[in-house]
Amino acid sequence: MRVNELELRFVGVMRSGGHTVIEWILSLYPREQLCFLDTVAHGAVDPYTSARNVLHMGFPAGVSLDEVRNARKRLLLYSYEDRPSLQQPGRAFLDSVFDPEFEAQRESLIGGSYRRRNVIVLRDPFSCLASRLMFIRERAAKGGTEELDVIAENWKALARRALAQKNAGKGDEQGDIVILYNRWTCDPPYRKKLAGTLAGQYSESRFQEILERSRGRHRAGIRHWLRTKYRMGRLKVARLMAWVARSNMPVLDSEDETFRRWHHLRRDEQFQALFRDGELLELSEELFGDIPGARRFVNRQQPPLQAQELPGTAPAGPEA
Repeated sequence: MRVNELELRFVGVMRSGGHTVIEWILSLYPREQLCFLDTVAHGAVDPYTSARNVLHMGFPAGVSLDEVRNARKRLLLYSYEDRPSLQQPGRAFLDSVFDPEFEAQRESLIGGSYRRRNVIVLRDPFSCLASRLMFIRERAAKGGTEELDVIAENWKALARRALAQKNAGKGDEQGDIVILYNRWTCDPPYRKKLAGTLAGQYSESRFQEILERSRGRHRAGIRHWLRTKYRMGRLKVARLMAWVARSNMPVLDSEDETFRRWHHLRRDEQFQALFRDGELLELSEELFGDIPGARRFVNRQQPPLQAQELPGTAPAGPEA
């Protein structure tokens, strides 16, 4: 039986802005019955019972999980992240998400759907990996895998999938729906087009409310981090936050500074090491275009050419 009018499988690496985008997607269907399964386990596992949180909207109070599962819904959205505790051991991130065993049991687990789409969210690698690195340092194991090279590979895998679809020229009704977080944040026509692809009701005012709540959560997170890391009192934290707001430090995630916070890690050895992989820059520029300062930063991380590798220079022979 088909119980989902629209089924969205949402995929992104942690710290890509996925939860803010999901909140926006849910807002496109006001006064409808919706269900969001937050961060489900990978593989042939029931998303309803493995989700970290279950959010349902438009249902009566006290409704049971099975009632939500079997009810006719305007939208069922379930999300995947690159958390090792949820992935299948020994499987790459995307192989673990798009598992053939899950596909074989999909309808028995979540019900039939009239429309099914995959949604991929990507944030530029500089902002995404900087935010992830700080998240890991703040929360240790709760920040996901601490293997930064694996995180970068997961980001590249998603970027390659997005570019393959773009280069294949698939239209709005085919393939994955790719949401570029940078552009989604700053470009109203882009958001409006995405809302049309999702057959939702676009509202710029609802988007602004969601973005402001997201920034409020970000500011609250900074306050908590300062208090716990430096054992600051509330008054000292308030004074520091006020100073940051007046300064040029890109920390508060204002509209003009959303994608500049990675500049704080330009001299961080772990962050620098990630960008010795030039493919990150290539994929970033194909998807997001030029990010101010990014190419210069990446070029500085590349090892210097040896004399024998310079163009027009013959390799040095053995000493006589």
